[in-house]
Amino acid sequence: MQELYFEDNKIFGTIPEEIRVLISLTIFEADDNYPTGAIPTSIGKLQSLRELDLSWNRLSGLLPSSLGNLSLLYYLNMSHNDFEGTIPTSLRNCHNMEILVLDNNKLNGSLPGNFIGQMNQLRSLYIQKNLLTGPFPADGELKNLNDLIVSDNKLSGVIPAELGNCLVLEYLDME
Repeated sequence: MQELYFEDNKIFGTIPEEIRVLISLTIFEADDNYPTGAIPTSIGKLQSLRELDLSWNRLSGLLPSSLGNLSLLYYLNMSHNDFEGTIPTSLRNCHNMEILVLDNNKLNGSLPGNFIGQMNQLRSLYIQKNLLTGPFPADGELKNLNDLIVSDNKLSGVIPAELGNCLVLEYLDME
């Protein structure tokens, strides 16, 4: 099986640890359902995964650092859940990441250093409505960044000069 779509259903329960056996999976979309609990760390075994959408659910706990094992991942959407803790620094290993959506959770702490700079393909970053603190890390060229939404956090410091390198930036919200 390469693609698994469960979006817009009424699926309850937890995501089973046994998901690790679906090693050929390239797309997993289970958004807008009712699963609860944490994402199993075994999700990091799905190394063919390119798209992962678990948004609009009732998931909680920490985002597993094993997400950083998904080096082919270009779309990750974990928005509108109850995730807490910090954004895993391992996500910077996802060099193909184009769209990263982590908004409307309870993520806290500062953004990992060299986080965005490692994601050379990043076009859209949505991390608004969390509890993130500290400065916005300006590392890397950010030349492909099209959308940057970091509003409704507790970020501080200066607006990074590197944002001037965003040649295709169309939407910026740092309110």
